Amino acid sequence: MAILSCIAVVIEYAETMLFPAIPNIIRDFKITYDTSSWILSGYLITAAVMAPIAGKLSDMYGKKKVLFIIMTIFIISIAAVGFSINISFLILSRVIQGMGLSMFIIALSILQSEVPKEKYALANGILASLYFNGSSIGLILGGGIVHYFDWRVTFFSLIPILGIIYVVVVKVLKVEEQKKHAFGSKMLDSPSSDIDTADASNNKGKNENSSSILPKNKIDIKGALALASGITFLLIALTYLEIGESSRSVSTSANFGICLVLLVVSAISIILFIRFEKTSASPLIDLSLVTNRTILPVVITFMMMGLTMFMVYQTVKVFVMAPPPIGFGGNALTSSIMLLPFTIIFLGLSPAVSKIIAKFGNLTPFIVASLISFFGFLGIYIFHANEIQVGVNLGVISVGLL
Repeated sequence: MAILSCIAVVIEYAETMLFPAIPNIIRDFKITYDTSSWILSGYLITAAVMAPIAGKLSDMYGKKKVLFIIMTIFIISIAAVGFSINISFLILSRVIQGMGLSMFIIALSILQSEVPKEKYALANGILASLYFNGSSIGLILGGGIVHYFDWRVTFFSLIPILGIIYVVVVKVLKVEEQKKHAFGSKMLDSPSSDIDTADASNNKGKNENSSSILPKNKIDIKGALALASGITFLLIALTYLEIGESSRSVSTSANFGICLVLLVVSAISIILFIRFEKTSASPLIDLSLVTNRTILPVVITFMMMGLTMFMVYQTVKVFVMAPPPIGFGGNALTSSIMLLPFTIIFLGLSPAVSKIIAKFGNLTPFIVASLISFFGFLGIYIFHANEIQVGVNLGVISVGLL
């Protein structure tokens, strides 16, 4: 739990520590705000595509092995961002860095296989809460580093921490790797292992069945490309929605036309992705599992929670640092301090969530939490005259997000 929790915190810390530095990056590289949005968008595209792929690879080749490889790439990309000399190199490094987010998927998989069933709910709650707390910690510490040092220091300061976690994962983390073929009776050392002679003699006449096992050990390349295309074109379309406001060289009608084309291409890509997943022998995502009446509400809830978290992280920074009368005219440090109530409540109350669910079930706490978050956002909308009002309302929102 300690190892996986550290991984969860570091992943989200690395994602959000750059947010306070966006104005500095815009100034250093002399770019527009629209261009800077790809610092986050490029990261999220890779993260969204790699999440199902990493899960598939960990099932095929072993959770620890895949975690080790992705963590290696993640550390290299973190160092690369720190050495960025232009915006293109920075965005490319962030695209590669997005692979690191899939480490959390592998961590959840390890948790499920290693933690006793009766303790899984508590362990999962701790891991998930620390994951989201990592994002808040990244905003606060990142703001302090950006204020007193150069924004590149945020990445260089993370490398020693990642190095320690890397060594601990290699030397200490023990994972029970169990892979069974379709008959459920033989353990395989690798996903490409052929059925041995003894097994073949016990399954004569089933060659055609055993050969059908192999496609299930392959990555659905068509599905991955369709998913990547759908997400990429959607994010490009959302980016273009702002260009008409910030660039007078693009007419409103032309901007709308470009957005419409991009959205159509994105929709077609998603439709193709669904079709590929339904017909693939080895789908990236089991659509029948996702649409399950029990799992679907959870998926929607996580989407809403992710949207809410990013709304808080992005808009509060812009709001606090904007000049009066629009904002408070603050800096990266003051905007990070503004999020302290949000972070402290997350850290302090997260362990209590599992006990609340155990006592009251899932539905009632979910409804109450949704209402609390609603009133928190409503409070910010109505009361935002000073830092105290915003900070208090952010604390209310965090209670609901728990």
